[in-house]
Amino acid sequence: MKIKNPKLIPFVFVFLVATPLSFCLSGINTWRITGFENGFFSAWMKNWGIGFLMVYPLAIVFVGIAKKIIARLTSLICKLIPSVIDSSLWKKNIKTTASL
Repeated sequence: MKIKNPKLIPFVFVFLVATPLSFCLSGINTWRITGFENGFFSAWMKNWGIGFLMVYPLAIVFVGIAKKIIARLTSLICKLIPSVIDSSLWKKNIKTTASL
């Protein structure tokens, strides 16, 4: 499948992660605060809306930061331990994982 606009991938990724994450966390926190009383579901949905509006922009920022940190760490590891990266065992594991 060809992706029509690859620039949207990070935003869709964050949306797919932030939606269930904020849903679950807001439900657990609403339950902890109010318990399963009358109005629980409406309070949960209100908290989920607020939580999602907070989580989505923060996740976009932090995913970008995490990508930069990962790029720097992997670059540093490749420089410090080139023999591990070039070993045949490493290459075999990458091929095996990629085929899954």
